[in-house]
Amino acid sequence: MKKSKNSNQPMKAVLFARVSSREQEQGASIDAQMATIYDYCKQKGLPIIKEYSIVESSVNGDRKQYKEMLDFVQHRPERIAIIVNCVDRLQR
Repeated sequence: MKKSKNSNQPMKAVLFARVSSREQEQGASIDAQMATIYDYCKQKGLPIIKEYSIVESSVNGDRKQYKEMLDFVQHRPERIAIIVNCVDRLQR
């Protein structure tokens, strides 16, 4: 049985920035996404425990790094928010 996460603990953040291809990095670059989500975490007082910056399609392929991120979050004892610049960076 999976233990529930302690709701009395402060929320922590995992940052997730993604582009679908190397060419797309020019428009919605990972650096620009990270800058926005760093600012958000700072404003909300969320401590950052891990960052994921990946180049992979959200609809094609195995999404290894995405699955790695989900596995990391699921196996942490504390409450964690996955922070993205825009919801379509997480999943389409």
